[in-house]
Amino acid sequence: MISPLAAVPGNGYIVDPRSAGLIVIWMIFPQLARFNDVALLLLRLMVAIVFLTSDYKHLNDPETRRQRH
Repeated sequence: MISPLAAVPGNGYIVDPRSAGLIVIWMIFPQLARFNDVALLLLRLMVAIVFLTSDYKHLNDPETRRQRH
């Protein structure tokens, strides 16, 4: 068990706010935690781009798609 004094921000430990401070999460790069929302947004955009380009190609040439499947 980790001591509560070691679990201060900046030491690589983050206290989970949903658990009233009972669970401590250790992170390798705690400085990057502030970019979680942006990273998730970029990941979703990249997945959307892959699906949209794939669908666009299928819509432009339905005969080729029909022959493949």
